Amino acid sequence: MRKTNSSKLLLSFNAESRCLLAVYIFILYSFFLSVIAQGINSKICYGMIPFSMILALSSLYDGKRFFIYNDIIKKMSGWIICLSFFVLFIGVIIKKETSLGTILFLWSMEIAVILAHYPNIYKKLIKFIILCALINAAATFLFLIKPSLYEHMYNFYGYWPTGTLNGEDGYKAGITNHYTSNGFIMAMGLLASTVDLIAEKKYIIRGHRYTLKMINILIFFMALILTSKRAHFIFALAALLVVYFIVNKQQKKIISFRHIIIIFFVFIIIFVLNQIQDFNILFERLLNIGKDESSYARIDLWTYALKIFKEHPILGIGWGKFKYAYFNAFKNMLIRSKYQLLNVHNVYIQLLAETGIIGFIFFIYNMLHTLYNGVHLVINKCKSEKKLSQQDSPLVYAVLVQIFFILYGFTGNCFYDITICQYGIVIGITMGYYHIYYRERTRSKK
Repeated sequence: MRKTNSSKLLLSFNAESRCLLAVYIFILYSFFLSVIAQGINSKICYGMIPFSMILALSSLYDGKRFFIYNDIIKKMSGWIICLSFFVLFIGVIIKKETSLGTILFLWSMEIAVILAHYPNIYKKLIKFIILCALINAAATFLFLIKPSLYEHMYNFYGYWPTGTLNGEDGYKAGITNHYTSNGFIMAMGLLASTVDLIAEKKYIIRGHRYTLKMINILIFFMALILTSKRAHFIFALAALLVVYFIVNKQQKKIISFRHIIIIFFVFIIIFVLNQIQDFNILFERLLNIGKDESSYARIDLWTYALKIFKEHPILGIGWGKFKYAYFNAFKNMLIRSKYQLLNVHNVYIQLLAETGIIGFIFFIYNMLHTLYNGVHLVINKCKSEKKLSQQDSPLVYAVLVQIFFILYGFTGNCFYDITICQYGIVIGITMGYYHIYYRERTRSKK
């Protein structure tokens, strides 16, 4: 009887729930990596990866059989080729590259494939992303209001997190160990909080729900400015503008009085914040793009990466190998004493250096093709159904993050750091919506 009851308890934890739990762990890891690794135990932190991967794979077993949808695999075949050939075969097997970045890419692609099978959980994931981002935003504002509390972060990490000016501007990093990580989290929170306003009708989100969503947007908008991350700020707003006008053009709407008020309100906030010295840092950095030390350092990285590409134009030097090549080439320079291993801070140039022109074409094609699928589905829904619905908000989020990812790729290390986790989620969401669209189209033909 005990065995029977245990089996029933196990079966009650169905495949969809296992997938949801696996992705929750995935999101927690991407939003709280430094806190978990430092505060709990690094072994537990890294143990989250295989546990989530096994849990995700187990979600393809429904209690009777293992299953996988052919149309999803077919649509993701390009990403599977990139993963299996350029990352695993050349990178891991031939070049022996097993860094955390490589593992994160593998984990993200697995989550993408599995997540595409469970469209019913997408709304829950968006809410969880907002919740996790709000926790980080709360810490950002707390350290702004009470700077003395940030001393505890030094005791926690054993050093002042990057971008905080030795703790003077602790709010920039929040509870993360790098202000770039906090900027990324705030950008994702901002994008996730806006999807319902883009997708849903006004009367659906009026009243308290509308007020709550606007408060969330304002929180993330202000927190993102506080991090002083100019790339995250610019690319998040660019993604929002592009998707907003795609949706409204297809739905043949005009900008309403409410939208005008919101836009006016945002500009008033920007004006007020610009008068405060701490907030003014972001705008000063925006004006100094290409002129500051950070820009010059990146140009040096880009130059060396292009030099590697010229020497290895076909297949590159191997996935994840640039940072080691750069370190070995410049390890005797004094500047190296400030840094550890560095990526190029430009995904496209790094792809050229590491995977050559062949890999570059494969990766760029898949990025643009996945984005095209998402935009095509949004446009198709707007035309056929005359509007988007509440159920379409995860698709809007997927398109937003993909645009952000592609733009951020010009200045960031999207394929090589924690950013890839959110990208894996939105690839899965896009493929999940495509799977629904494919099934409905097949049924209509029959």
